[in-house]
Amino acid sequence: MKRAAVGAENPSVFDPFSLLGLEKTYFLEARDLEKAYFEAQKKTHPDQFAQASLEIRQEASRQSTAVNQAYLSLKNPLARAEYLVGGKQESLPDPDFLEKIMVWKEQKEAGTLDLEEVKVTERHLFQEIEQAFRDNKLETVRMALPELRYVTSVL
Repeated sequence: MKRAAVGAENPSVFDPFSLLGLEKTYFLEARDLEKAYFEAQKKTHPDQFAQASLEIRQEASRQSTAVNQAYLSLKNPLARAEYLVGGKQESLPDPDFLEKIMVWKEQKEAGTLDLEEVKVTERHLFQEIEQAFRDNKLETVRMALPELRYVTSVL
């Protein structure tokens, strides 16, 4: 069995786009992603190698796992954006934003959170990221991603 998921066991070289044969873009159609996923699974699923040697079955299992990981990464717009800009951004949002997050988390624990306010902020950040990708302003994406990650942690 040829190793299709080169680097899948090493996250620093794992490329979900190439693993699924997709163009590296933030703007993926769900149907194209699913089609690529199912095609890759047809080729790598361990059931296809039930009669093969243990080594080949183990490799098929690794590749199938990598295909699943690629699909889940690309299906999630936050994870997809993080991948496209080189991984999770570790910068901290401004203190006022962090204070808002802390208040939201306290409200969530108390059962008084206005979920719509959080969702509006999430939508705004996704729109900002989408526009930045359209304009090829990756630094803007990098700056918005930590805020988006904090907002989604509230939801």
